[in-house]
Amino acid sequence: MAVAASIIRLVSTINLWPASSVYINSFAPMSKPDLGPIGLANRVGSPAEHQNRHLPKSGTNHFSADPGEERGEPSTSGGDIRALIAYIWPMIENGEQNDLVALLNWYHDMGADAVLGDTPINWLSRGESAPGSAIRRSIRARQQGAAAQLAPHDAIAAAPGPLASAPPAAAGPQPPRRAHREQTRPTPAPTPVPAPARRFPTKAPDEAVLQASKEARAAADLPQLQDILGKFEGCGLKATAKNLCFFRGAETARVMVIGEAPGRDEDLAGKPFVGRAGQLLDKMLAAIDLTEANCHITNIVYWRPPGNRTPTPQEALVCRPFLRRQIELVNPEIILLLGGAAAKNILNASEGIMRLRGKWRQLDRDDASSPPINTSDKAPKVEGIKALATLHPAYLLRTPAAKRLAWRDLLMIKEKME
Repeated sequence: MAVAASIIRLVSTINLWPASSVYINSFAPMSKPDLGPIGLANRVGSPAEHQNRHLPKSGTNHFSADPGEERGEPSTSGGDIRALIAYIWPMIENGEQNDLVALLNWYHDMGADAVLGDTPINWLSRGESAPGSAIRRSIRARQQGAAAQLAPHDAIAAAPGPLASAPPAAAGPQPPRRAHREQTRPTPAPTPVPAPARRFPTKAPDEAVLQASKEARAAADLPQLQDILGKFEGCGLKATAKNLCFFRGAETARVMVIGEAPGRDEDLAGKPFVGRAGQLLDKMLAAIDLTEANCHITNIVYWRPPGNRTPTPQEALVCRPFLRRQIELVNPEIILLLGGAAAKNILNASEGIMRLRGKWRQLDRDDASSPPINTSDKAPKVEGIKALATLHPAYLLRTPAAKRLAWRDLLMIKEKME
């Protein structure tokens, strides 16, 4: 079949270009040639015999079926390719490959060494009829006719084109393609659900404040107050914090420093002001001869707010009874308030820190601006506590130019201590 395909490709290009020698279209009936030991003449006869056997006689040129030539008009096709295919098709069907090779060699020996004609053909004038289209139609028609006589599964295998390589259909009903994809689609792994944050049975605001006041009054010293704070469940900040940050420094001191809230470093260490802001605070206090030995440091809330945000008034209100008791136990002479949140909470003020800083405030028992003081007989006397607000060390780290203002406030405390 490979040789036959070669011959078909050869003859499909007949009369595409001008020729200067012998061409297939000029063959006339001739006698039987001598092809040697192959014996083609004895089995299939000469080209002339095949021509007379398979083609209708239409003049001297049996290879021409062009209507113009049959009417004596000038040839427009140069030679009928369909007639030549009909001439060699019996050999292709019978599998006579050796005969086809011999026929091709015989054409070459006779001088038909070029598939050219005398007159060029303008294939563009034939529209969509491309060279060799007649051959393809003839072959396709024969294949379709042969496939129609086969069984259904054989016909699919013999049909030309992409269907020839398609596997036979499986017996029985087939599921829809979409349903098949859904059945074979792998099931995605379940997304792990993060563990929920710790939750505590927090109480209503008023109830939590009352409970905090009751428990804070029961503390006789700072260690006991710290133990009570560790068991207290009324503040929602405890649910997201790691550790309780109670205080750092001396249990009793002349100066008490109150900040805003613990940060990340403080939450990990369990002590207030141990990060960068705490290091700056230590330097500021050291400049006026204050250290942990004679100073008490704490915050208005004892747990770190999520994301280092400012504690809400409700969170500060719940922690206020413990802070009030802490002030009573430390019994300071001066309270240094760091930042606007601490100043507003302790002084019950609404102004900003720039208006509150640098001014002394008196925290008396009967003063409405002071935190409520325990009036029990065992409570230490806190009349005359002086409070001063200043800038927070964290703000000074972001705004170094404001350190001169904080330095003036520190000099006021040093002067008051002397």
